[in-house]
Amino acid sequence: MNFWERIRHIFFPPREEELENLQGLRQYVLNAILRFASLLGITALLVNSPNMVSKRLWIYLALYALMVIWLLVITYVPRLSYFLRVGSLLGILYLVGVGSTLQFATAGDGRIWMLAMVLLGTLFLGLNAGVGIAIISTITMLFIGSMMSTQIIPAPIFTGIGLPAHLSTWITTGTTYLAISLILVISIAALVHNVNAVSERSRALTKRLEEDRIESERRAHQLERRQRQLYTAAEIAGILGRVYDLDELLQTVVNLLQDRFHLYYCGIFLLDEQGTYAVLRAGTGEAGREMRANGHKLAVGGASMIGWCIANRKARIALDTGSEAVRFANPLLPLTRSELALPILLGERVLGALTIQSERPNAFDEDDVTVLQGIATSLATAIQNAQLVQRLQRTVQQVQRLNRQYLVHAWQRESALRNEALQHTLENPQAPVALPETRTIKVPLTLRGVHIGEITLEGAQPWGTEEHAFVEAVASQTAQALENARLVRETLRQAQREQVVAAITERVRANLDLESILRTSAQELQQALNLRRVRIQLHEDAPGSEETTGAADAS
Repeated sequence: MNFWERIRHIFFPPREEELENLQGLRQYVLNAILRFASLLGITALLVNSPNMVSKRLWIYLALYALMVIWLLVITYVPRLSYFLRVGSLLGILYLVGVGSTLQFATAGDGRIWMLAMVLLGTLFLGLNAGVGIAIISTITMLFIGSMMSTQIIPAPIFTGIGLPAHLSTWITTGTTYLAISLILVISIAALVHNVNAVSERSRALTKRLEEDRIESERRAHQLERRQRQLYTAAEIAGILGRVYDLDELLQTVVNLLQDRFHLYYCGIFLLDEQGTYAVLRAGTGEAGREMRANGHKLAVGGASMIGWCIANRKARIALDTGSEAVRFANPLLPLTRSELALPILLGERVLGALTIQSERPNAFDEDDVTVLQGIATSLATAIQNAQLVQRLQRTVQQVQRLNRQYLVHAWQRESALRNEALQHTLENPQAPVALPETRTIKVPLTLRGVHIGEITLEGAQPWGTEEHAFVEAVASQTAQALENARLVRETLRQAQREQVVAAITERVRANLDLESILRTSAQELQQALNLRRVRIQLHEDAPGSEETTGAADAS
C-alpha cells in the first residue's frame, strides 16, 4: 500500500456495511469529514495559539480550544446521535464563518465557511435543510453587513483597502452567494437523490438475487429430498421383494426410513386378530425396542393419530404436535415436533399404520404424504406375502413333522413284523484278525430328516474327505432304496388285505342265514389274521334285535 492509499484509509476506512443505504453513506462521509476537520482544527490551534497568547486574546483562545475539543468528541465518539454530530459540525462552520466575516468583512473567507455549511447541510440533512441553511447564512451575512454599514458593529479597516463595502455591496454579495448556494443545494440534492435511487435499485437487485439464491437452494434441497425419497422407495421395494420374514422385513423398513429421511423416530403398527388394537411390530432406536418389549398398542379410533388414520383409512399430519388435538403423547419420544401417520392399505383392507416423526416443526408436506403413502401401500403387499409365506412355512413344517412321524411308525411297524432288527454285517475273511490300527466311521441312514439306521465301517486306511463323501452318497441311496422296498412291501400287504377282504365278502354274501353269515365271517377273520379266537355277537339293543339274535364263535 503506497503513501496516498494509507492517507485515504485514515480518512476513509473500509466499512462496506455502512454503504448499504443512503444513511450509511452519509455516516461514512461524515466520519471522513470529521477526521479531516479535526486534523485541520488541531493544526490551526497549534499555529494560531502563539499569536493569541502574545496578544492576550484568552477568550478567543479558549473558545477556539473548546471548539477543537468538541470536534474531537463528535469525531471519535460514534455513539453520539447522528443529528448531534451533524448539527455540531454545521454549528462550528457557522461560528467560524461568522467570526471570519466579523473580522474581515467581505474581504475574508467567511462566505467560504458559510458555503461549506450549506453544502454539508444539504448532503447530510437533505434539500429542505440545505435551502434553509442557505437562507439563514445569507440573512446572517446581510445582517452583519447592515450592522457594519451603519457603524453599529465596528468595521475592520485593512491597510491599502480602506473602509468596508457599503450596504449595496453586501446585498449584491449576499444575493450572489444565495444564488450560488441554491444552485449547489439543488445540484447536491439531485446527486444525493440519484445516488440514493441507484443504491435502492442495487439493494433491491441484491435482495432479489439473494431471494433467488435462497429459492434456488430451497428447490435444490427439495429436488435432492425428492430424489432421496424415490431412491429410498426403490430400495425398500427391492427389500420387500426378497425378505419374507415379517419381523425382519418391518424392522429393516423402519431403520431404512429413519436413516434416509433423517427422522427422529419411525414405527409400524399392525392390527391384532380382533381388529381393535394396533400393535407395534417394529420401531427404531431404544424407544422402539422398549415399546415392543412392553407390548405397546393403541386403540383403533382412539385418541391417537395411529388409531385415527386406521379408523378413517387416510393419512393425518401434525405439523406442530403441541397444538394437535388427536395425538398420543409418548413419554419415550419427548422431542417429537412433527408427526405423520399413514394407513397401510391392501385394497379395501387396513393392515395397520406407519408413524413418521421428526424433531423439527413443519417437517412434512403433501409431497411427503404422497411418497410415503406409496411406500406404505407397497409395504401392505409385502406384509401379506410375508404372512402367507409364514403360514406356508408352518404348514410345510407340520407336513414334515407328520411325515417324520409316519416314517418312524412305519419302520417301527416293519421291525415289529419281522420280530428282529434289520441289519446285515459283512466281514472280509482275508483281512488280518488283529489290525495294527482300526479306524471306524459311522454314517447315519437318514430319510427326509428321520434317522432310520446307520452304516458302520471299520478299516485300517485313513478316512479322507472323498471317502466320507462317497460313503454318505451310498448311505443316502441306501436309505432311499430301503424306503422304496418298504413301500413296495406295504403296497403288496395292502393288496393282499384287499384280496382277503374281497374273498371274505364274497363268501359271506353267498349265505342268507344269519348264523351262517356270522360263522363264516368269524372263520375267515381267524384264518386271515391267524387269531386264537374270534367272537361276533349282535347286541340285543341293535335294530331288529327284538325278533332275531345270534352269535358265532370260532376257536
